[in-house]
Amino acid sequence: MGCLGGNSATKTQNKQIEKTYEYDKKVYDFNWATQADIDASLADDDDTNDITQLGQVWQKFDHQQEGIDIAKANDKLNKKYRMDTENQAWKHGLAIQEFQFQKQMEAWRKSEETYGKQLGFNVKAMELAMDRERQVLDEEFTASVFDHKELVQDLFEATGAAGFDKVSAKLGLKDTEGLLDYQKTGALTKLKQDMAGSRLATAKQQIAMTGKAGSSKFQKDITVQDAMTKEGMTTFDKYALGIDVKDAKSKADFENDLIRREISNAKAKNAFNTTEANIEALKRLGAAQASGAGRSTGKQIQIMLAEVGRQNQYNVESLIRGEKIANARAKENRRTALTSTAKSNVALDKLDLSSLDNLTRTKLQTEEIDRDLNISNQTGDLDLEGIRKSVLDAMENTNLDVREASRKLDTARNKAGFSMKKTDWDLTNTGSKFKTNVEIIEKQLENAAKASALNMKDITIAKIGADMRADAARMLKPTRAPTLPKPIELPETKWQDPLMPSKPPEPIKGAKAQTGISDALSSVASGVAVGSAIGGATGLLGAAAGPLGWAVGIGTALFG
Repeated sequence: MGCLGGNSATKTQNKQIEKTYEYDKKVYDFNWATQADIDASLADDDDTNDITQLGQVWQKFDHQQEGIDIAKANDKLNKKYRMDTENQAWKHGLAIQEFQFQKQMEAWRKSEETYGKQLGFNVKAMELAMDRERQVLDEEFTASVFDHKELVQDLFEATGAAGFDKVSAKLGLKDTEGLLDYQKTGALTKLKQDMAGSRLATAKQQIAMTGKAGSSKFQKDITVQDAMTKEGMTTFDKYALGIDVKDAKSKADFENDLIRREISNAKAKNAFNTTEANIEALKRLGAAQASGAGRSTGKQIQIMLAEVGRQNQYNVESLIRGEKIANARAKENRRTALTSTAKSNVALDKLDLSSLDNLTRTKLQTEEIDRDLNISNQTGDLDLEGIRKSVLDAMENTNLDVREASRKLDTARNKAGFSMKKTDWDLTNTGSKFKTNVEIIEKQLENAAKASALNMKDITIAKIGADMRADAARMLKPTRAPTLPKPIELPETKWQDPLMPSKPPEPIKGAKAQTGISDALSSVASGVAVGSAIGGATGLLGAAAGPLGWAVGIGTALFG
């Protein structure tokens, strides 16, 4: 009985082992069956153990690989959409910038057109005012000529009336009266001729003096205008030099700022590369530790750490070299800016010297014009004094002749008595009035000429002030704003394919079944879910975070 019972238990146990082995094989094939296993099972004669589908592990692996491909395609579409959007915004910004610059240029051209028209109007207004002033002065000269004629006519009439009175007073002295009248008439005629000649000579000399004064005034105004024009051009040159210096400094500051940004970008890129290298080294270190222990594993770890150290050292040296080069470029930019400033200072000193020379020459020329005008005026005054002396001499000679005739006719005058004395007094009074009136007319002409010169000076100054106001109202020529930088290309996303599953040992008949395979599958599935959640939470970087999520899930499943 004992033997039978033992055999029965052994058979039952063997049968259980056989069923367990068959079940383990089915579970193994369900999880790990490949296409080769499927082909082999369909080719044998046992139809009860046919395998019809790939193992679950391989199906999940294929599903993960397909998910990675979909994520890459989505990332490519998203990157293209972002770059197209940024390029469109950049082109629109350039168009807006160009539109604003063109509007500023239109306003500036309109300002320049208005400025040119205002200068032309100022010239026409000055010419009109000058013509009007010259016409007024000509009218003054014409009136003085008529006044001179009227005075001479009055003198001639008064002299003639006195002669007739004397003739009527000397009724008994016809022969003597005739001789006296002839002498007086000759003397007065000569005086009249001398007076007419002196009047014409005086008018001619005064016109010459007025013309000389106007010519001197014109030369001085032209000289001052040329000096002011040169000073204005010097001011424009100084302003242009200031703009060049400011432009050089702005360019140097812009390039130095760009260099600082390049250094900052290099540091960031170096930090990113160092971090990436450290992460890669940690991954490889984990893979080496997972592969097993021993001397070979330790050597691999040392090699990886040495490689990471070399890579980090290379990154640091590259960053230091880049900073040295950038500092050298910044120093060169500062040197260039200082050189431009020094050249500008030399040019400004040269312009100041030219301006001083221009002012000195203008002063010398105006002084020479004034000296020449002063000499001309003094010469004219001497000539006028000579004319006046000739008139006075002629009048004195006439008076002498009349007095001589009167002396010869004392006897006749005794008869004429009071009438002759009154006639002589009237003649003397008329001559004095004539002289006084001539001096008044000459003074009036002199004052009119001076007033006309002052008025012309005021007209010139008013024209210069109008030109300066028109220049002050001009717009500055606009300059283009810096061109908008092009959008930066998005960085390439790095992907990590899912880890290829490692096929475990096949089931062994009689060995105790383990649940490690099913646990591993559930761990892989949960790890994939965790990775997907991580990828979806990163927003715009979701596609790039997908591989990281897969890696985290697989690592959790394999290493706990």
